[in-house]
Amino acid sequence: MKKILFILLGLIFANFTSQALALLQTPKEEPLLQKETILEYQGENQVQYSDEILFKATLKEKETLNPLANKKISWKVDGKNLASSFTNSEGEALATTKITLSSGNYTLLSLFEGDQDYKGSSTSSLLKVNKEDLSIQYTGPISGVEDETITLSAKISEQDNSVGNLSQKKIVFELGPIKRANTTNSLGETSVSFNLDLSPGTYALKVYFAGDAFYKPAQTQTSFEVKSKRINRGGGGGGGCFAERILKDTKLAWTLDLLRTIRDEFLLKFKLGREFTSFYYLKLSPTLIELFNLK
Repeated sequence: MKKILFILLGLIFANFTSQALALLQTPKEEPLLQKETILEYQGENQVQYSDEILFKATLKEKETLNPLANKKISWKVDGKNLASSFTNSEGEALATTKITLSSGNYTLLSLFEGDQDYKGSSTSSLLKVNKEDLSIQYTGPISGVEDETITLSAKISEQDNSVGNLSQKKIVFELGPIKRANTTNSLGETSVSFNLDLSPGTYALKVYFAGDAFYKPAQTQTSFEVKSKRINRGGGGGGGCFAERILKDTKLAWTLDLLRTIRDEFLLKFKLGREFTSFYYLKLSPTLIELFNLK
């Protein structure tokens, strides 16, 4: 019995040994080596803020220069992904994207991250972002009455159909020596309140934007008329001037021309004088005419 047991154990050991030797003699499978790639950028390198740019790159196997299809290519600036696309049968990947970067020079990274068959590759190129052109349209009134408060308004816009962020742009309104400023809303619109503390006449109204990191400076100009207050200055028969009523048929009638000259050439040239003239014609003169029954 022991003899049979020893024979069985021997057979089992021999079988195990032969299998172990067979495993040791089997050659190990070599891992598949990733093939190297090259990536070339052929897209645009210059664009204005808020406009679209075309990115284009070609991916090839480095050794054979054969194009590689269905590989994801990404374009990045400062680690931020701007666009991505897959290569076609010619190894070309194309993508368009709207640029929201401020003006300046950037490093554009074109990147293939690699996969199980191919190693990743990348290339860097210059991306120049220029300031966008801007226009200003004045949309407010072109005349007003002295000493009254009016609202001046304007709107900024781009000169193409690809529009960026038009909000929070400082617009300055300059009418004669007076300046007012306000920022735009999301539509590029803004307005300011203006007290016309100016002598009657025609003034240049300038509306301008000084520019920023995204947009070029812009300006427009128009004429603005400051009108005198509509007060009755007498004359023409039946006017409301007390002085004219009492002097016109006397030896002192000649002084009326002097008084008109003082009014027009002196009083109406500054605010206090205009206020006095308005008070005289609208309040004082009618009261005196009624008091002395000069109607």
